[in-house]
Amino acid sequence: MTGTARRGDASQAVAVGVQGLDLCNTYDMTFLWPRLACLNGYAMALAGRHEEGIALVAGALQASESMRLSQEETLRRAQASEAHLLAGRIQEARDVALGALMIGEQHGQHGSVACAHRVLGDIARLHPSLLSNSSEHHYREALRRADERGMRPLAAQCHFGLGKLNRGMGAREQAREHLTIATAMYREMGMAYWLEQATTEVRQLG
Repeated sequence: MTGTARRGDASQAVAVGVQGLDLCNTYDMTFLWPRLACLNGYAMALAGRHEEGIALVAGALQASESMRLSQEETLRRAQASEAHLLAGRIQEARDVALGALMIGEQHGQHGSVACAHRVLGDIARLHPSLLSNSSEHHYREALRRADERGMRPLAAQCHFGLGKLNRGMGAREQAREHLTIATAMYREMGMAYWLEQATTEVRQLG
């Protein structure tokens, strides 16, 4: 399910996620429920089912806290932040992402910290005044950590974010460089949804 959601196959990810949650409930696998619920909530938000997605990630974080599941807490919060951002809840997205960053640094969850930085990069790109660090800072920090750990889908997302950031600033050559890298990586990994998004950005460069 994780790979499906990251490829942008939202509808398929939601269908698989619902099955997973049903199995958790049927066989009382409560320890898995927060992880699946948070990922499925993100997939729902990506599919445009914002309110359902937000409700699911909120329930996942609450369950995670009550069960004191520190493992993967940073990743769950990063996914929850993305769901809030997709739903247009910018303040909530920022607060959850900053919480993810703090918890991840405390527990040494470096890969998940990279995910949190990437979301913060998106937030700062759209609303620079909400964060003290720049969008470029967060994207590059996420990219550095992703490259160190071989997290290629995340690295592609960072290049995509940097491409959009530079295009918005009028830095066309830098934008083209990052978008070209993102497009190639998306194509190699079969991330069709994101490939289409990146191709549209390239076309808008002219």
